[in-house]
Amino acid sequence: YHIFQRNKKIKPRPKSKQEGNKNIMKVFVATFFLSALASTKAQDACIDWIIGFNLNGCTYDRILEQVEIKLGRIGCSHNALTEIQLITGTTTDLDAADAIDLVCLNGWDTAPQTTYNDIDYRFTDDFMAEHVSGEGFLNHETGSFQDAEYSEEGQNIKNFHDNEAKNTRMNEFEPIDSCKLNSMMCCFGRDRQPNDNNGNCAEPLEEKCVDADPADNSNLCYTNFDGTPYPGESEGDIHCHGLAWDDDPNEFTSQLKYNNLFFVSLYDHMYQRGYVEHLLDDENIPMCACMEDIDITVSRSDCTQIDASLTFSIKYEGGLVATAQDNLNIHFNTCRGINPGNGNGQNNDLASYAYK
Repeated sequence: YHIFQRNKKIKPRPKSKQEGNKNIMKVFVATFFLSALASTKAQDACIDWIIGFNLNGCTYDRILEQVEIKLGRIGCSHNALTEIQLITGTTTDLDAADAIDLVCLNGWDTAPQTTYNDIDYRFTDDFMAEHVSGEGFLNHETGSFQDAEYSEEGQNIKNFHDNEAKNTRMNEFEPIDSCKLNSMMCCFGRDRQPNDNNGNCAEPLEEKCVDADPADNSNLCYTNFDGTPYPGESEGDIHCHGLAWDDDPNEFTSQLKYNNLFFVSLYDHMYQRGYVEHLLDDENIPMCACMEDIDITVSRSDCTQIDASLTFSIKYEGGLVATAQDNLNIHFNTCRGINPGNGNGQNNDLASYAYK
């Protein structure tokens, strides 16, 4: 289980000359010009863009598909690609796709937003950076997060999971605000919580939970930073769990990846199971990180995927605008993937989900 590239099968779209923020910045600089040009060309569009339409999600592919459907119903002398060029004031499919990307990115900014600091007043960006490294009091203390009298942070995590984690977009924090391989993984080395039917922490804590182990679901193969091998299960019991997301920055899995990280790291594994700390007592190995920064190779990892819905209103208001409605609905589910070795479906496996 090593660093991997994704091979996502999505509807073909014009291939970008540059990736990510470089393209978006180019479009942003040209926005004023495009808006003026679009207002001139929009009059030739067939769809009534003043009324516009509602759409679940906001991506170039989703908008193109909806435009194709509408043009098929009303009849039009040009195709959907030309319609999108007209409404965005562009002259090529590539520039039209970039313009739609920017419209959708701005649209996501109108959705309800939260930060990790909204979970608990102590969960600042600096605190969370320390936490995912495997340090801080959440990792080092021993006891139950589910005991309301003992753990204020535990109750805050549960309350956030039951509410805002499922209906707001969570914002990023450094150092995991940009992952080149569209994936993150957490590997836990200790169980700090008794009485939850996970791991082997038990009471009395001072005897049976000081150095307890999580349920073992993976093997450490070697540490990348120094090449040390770990044959068999010489590393002891470890538990790895990850997430991955789409190449399109406007897809639900991309926009909601920090909601998923909250679920994996703070709720599902820490609050519910008590799994904490990095798998080895070594500052070179973070507890959670982007795949390219995790600096270990393990045999496998469990996986959680985001399934979500959010309605966007797409219309022309001096320029094409996407506005999110207040109906974001997020579900955290076991990943459904395809085993790259045999082509069969395989669930709850990070490599298979990333390959899908």
